[in-house]
Amino acid sequence: MGTIPRDHGRVRIHSTQTLQAQHWPFINQFRIMPDHKSLSARNYVKAVALLNRGETNQAAALFYQVVSQDPSNTSAVMQLARLLLAHQHFLKALSVLEKHQPFAPKEHAYWHMLGALQLKQGKPTAALESAERALEIASTTIATINLKGNILLELGNFEDAIATFKAAIALNSDEVDPHNNIAWAYRALGEKERAIHHFAEAYRLEPSATEALSGILLLKTFQDASAPEIEEATLKLKEQQLPIAKRVELSFATGKAFEDSQDYSQAFHYFKQGNQIWRQTLKYDPQQEQAYFDTLKTSYSEHKENVSPSDAPTPIFVLGMPRSSTSLVEQILASHSEVTGAGELDLLNSLLTGAGRLNWRPEQATKIRQAYLSGIEKKAGGKRYVVDKMPQNFRYIGIILQCWPEAKIIHCQRDPRDNCLSLFKHHFPMTSHPYAYQEDELVHYYGLFQDLMKHWNDIAPGKLLNLSYEALVDDFDTQLETLLDFTGLSFEPACRDFQNTKRAIRTASSDQVRRGLYTSGKGQWQNYEQQLGEMFEELARLSGV
Repeated sequence: MGTIPRDHGRVRIHSTQTLQAQHWPFINQFRIMPDHKSLSARNYVKAVALLNRGETNQAAALFYQVVSQDPSNTSAVMQLARLLLAHQHFLKALSVLEKHQPFAPKEHAYWHMLGALQLKQGKPTAALESAERALEIASTTIATINLKGNILLELGNFEDAIATFKAAIALNSDEVDPHNNIAWAYRALGEKERAIHHFAEAYRLEPSATEALSGILLLKTFQDASAPEIEEATLKLKEQQLPIAKRVELSFATGKAFEDSQDYSQAFHYFKQGNQIWRQTLKYDPQQEQAYFDTLKTSYSEHKENVSPSDAPTPIFVLGMPRSSTSLVEQILASHSEVTGAGELDLLNSLLTGAGRLNWRPEQATKIRQAYLSGIEKKAGGKRYVVDKMPQNFRYIGIILQCWPEAKIIHCQRDPRDNCLSLFKHHFPMTSHPYAYQEDELVHYYGLFQDLMKHWNDIAPGKLLNLSYEALVDDFDTQLETLLDFTGLSFEPACRDFQNTKRAIRTASSDQVRRGLYTSGKGQWQNYEQQLGEMFEELARLSGV
């Protein structure tokens, strides 16, 4: 089963036909065009012959020529896009398809592929239009209905997404992917039992669908380590042919299940296994990261450009290390009638970086300010404040202070031992946390984070609210009052009863924040002191806890 995981525990998008080239309709049926007189037609025939002989590079080059000679040639466009897709050249494949759009081909496979690639490249609105065009041509194609549901999830339209997945299941209840997708949607809405039911259906239909088994392990609470789901997972992990991505995801989920049953030794074994395997797939250089953090410190300038006031919603940046309570704080604020919780927006990062580098000059402040405010206004729903809880926006506080002087910045803090343990126990396959899979690198990164946060607090005293998770749990009413005063919000009872607020939460903390406040999140590091004692000692030395 092909997957496009959305991490931080976000809703994962599962589709066997969305982006895997071998599943595209007609992928092996290279059609010969009827008119061989033109140069492009002759080149097309030659390209097909090369492709049939397995000479893919030469075929791709010739298909490029055909498309250049005749941009309206849908057959050549599709063959070229499929070849690019098969070699993971997603942006090039998307470019080829988008250039062909003015010719509006009436081919279902074209619009399906275009929509899938637009979704992957962060263009969900355009992707929805493409998926709907595909469905106008072939309205009962389950893969495309499933794709449309995935796009609706990305747009935050969970109710319509669920209705779409239900429609796919109604057409064929034996299709695995709609069950997986609707399960992740239900999880984001806090409907655990429905989510577990659909994960179980997906796993029953396809026992190789280990992502469904992982979903069950993550959602259920296990009192007994001999539960059948845990036994099934440990057996699956012994299979040599299990792909790396599935092995890693299942390892982390199995570790969580053993932790539920308080078998911390076995839990650590599977967490460690998942971390070690995934680390081998990553390119991460701690020294390069340190150099980047040094660059970030220079992003703040006392001689900043004056920015104009705006009628747009005021941003509230909830940031800090991942797993530090950012989801909890967002849920509290989003329970207020004047606040929209927008989740983890990549908007600021996309405006400020490119090719792995920080692209920022103070004279860009007005342009970046307007682009960001325009982006969050679309998510505000008419409310005065929008919470952007992308944790790693902590890197850009110097720029936030210059571009959005009216913004509220909330720095979420947590005991570094619990914080880093939580990172050690979670898998982030699609976001930028490569530092989190090896203990010494995790400690080093935490040190960089701590040093940078001290720098921001030193240059802008009083501009950040440093909010402790432990203080929030121990003295909630006082900390809630501090939080609301800092953001300029009046007290509303819903903020105290935040666990009852109905909204989609697309992070690994979605289940926890719906449980309300609980103290068991504190001091969890003590359960793993035997295995991770050296890491905890170094974190304690760094932070003085």
